[in-house]
Amino acid sequence: MGLRGRLALFFVAITVVPLTVAVVGLQLQIRAESREGAADELRLVELSASALVEAERRRAGDLADDLLAPDTTGTAGGTGLAAALAAADTDAIQAWLEGALPDLENSRADLVVVAGPDGALLGSVASEPEFAAGVDVRPVPAAIAEAVRTRVPPAGVLLETREIRTGGNEGAVLGYLISGLWADRQLLDLLRVPVGTAFLAGEEVLAADGGTIASLPQGPLPDQGDIGPVTVDGGDALAAVIPLRSAAGGDVGGSPSSLLLWS
Repeated sequence: MGLRGRLALFFVAITVVPLTVAVVGLQLQIRAESREGAADELRLVELSASALVEAERRRAGDLADDLLAPDTTGTAGGTGLAAALAAADTDAIQAWLEGALPDLENSRADLVVVAGPDGALLGSVASEPEFAAGVDVRPVPAAIAEAVRTRVPPAGVLLETREIRTGGNEGAVLGYLISGLWADRQLLDLLRVPVGTAFLAGEEVLAADGGTIASLPQGPLPDQGDIGPVTVDGGDALAAVIPLRSAAGGDVGGSPSSLLLWS
C-alpha cells in the first residue's frame, strides 16, 4: 500500500471511525432519553387512569350508601331490605331492588346485587356489559354474590360491598349489598386518556379503546405495575398494566382484571 493509501486509512482511523461511534452513541442516548421521557409520560397517564377508575368505583359505592341511608323521616333506606333478609324472602328482596333502582342505566352503578351472609345470591339488577365480541368472561350475579365469601371478585367487574346488619351497625350480619361497574367499553370511554386502553381478564381482552382489538400490543406484556416495550402495528411502543382494585366482603384488594395502557 502506498503512502496515499496509508494516509487515507489513518484519516479514517482518527476521524471517521470516532465520529461514527460518537454519532451512534448520540443516537442511542437520544433514543434512551426518548424512551425515558415516554415512560415518564405513560406513568403520569397511568396515575391519572388509576385515579379515574378508582373514582368511578367509589361512585358505585356511594350509590350503595345512598340506598341504605335514612330518608327524610329518619327511616333507614335499607329497612325494607333488612326485613326481607331477616325473613329470607327473595321475592321481597328483588322487589326492593327494582323499586329502589327503577332506572339503573342512568345510575352510578352497572349492577347491584344482594347476597346472604354465606355468599348466596338473593337478588340482583344489572345492565348488559359492553364487552368485546366473543369475550368468554361474563360475570354472573351468583359469582358476584359469592365474592363476599371468597373475598375474590370475578374478572370483568369492580365491586363495592356494604354490610346489612340487624339493629344498625352493631347487630348480626343479615347480608350484603354489592354495587359495581363492568370493566367494559363504557368505562374505558369515561377515562379519556391520550393513549391506547384496554381492559384485560388475565390475557383475554374484555374491551378495547375504539371498540377494536386489532391494534393491541403484541408480544409479552409487562408485569402488573411495570412499564415495558411492546410492538403495536409493527412499531415500537411502551405499555403498562395496572391491576384493578375491587372491594369484596368489605376488603379492598386485587382483582383478576387489569387496565392496559400503551403509547
